[in-house]
Amino acid sequence: MKCPVCDIELKPITHKGVEVDYCESCKGVWFDRMEMDKLSDGVKEFNIVEPRLENMKFMKDYPEEAQRCPKCASQMDKVTINYKPPVFDYCPNDCGYWFGNHDELKEYIQSNMTAVEKPNVQAMVEILQKVD
Repeated sequence: MKCPVCDIELKPITHKGVEVDYCESCKGVWFDRMEMDKLSDGVKEFNIVEPRLENMKFMKDYPEEAQRCPKCASQMDKVTINYKPPVFDYCPNDCGYWFGNHDELKEYIQSNMTAVEKPNVQAMVEILQKVD
């Protein structure tokens, strides 16, 4: 799969049997649908909410151009979850989600945590930084 921004091969990173795809150049991260849930299962540090269509707010006039899905090449939509930052890309064919960099992903995790205890947000970011 190629990065929707840089057009270079995404590097797979596997953690607990779940593979996410990472761009070494722009630091973007691609999650196939349900990969966040799989990473989150039974691990309180990753107890985050997978984006759900019913909670997505489509940002029609967002100034940043939406990217193309690395799986199906469809133009993705810019979305938020219940108007909470960040804005990220969502494939309309439900292939997955594109976070343009570690900061977007970290902001998403912080905004969408469900753990009773404060989760270790840095732990997920560190998984994605393995290739740095």
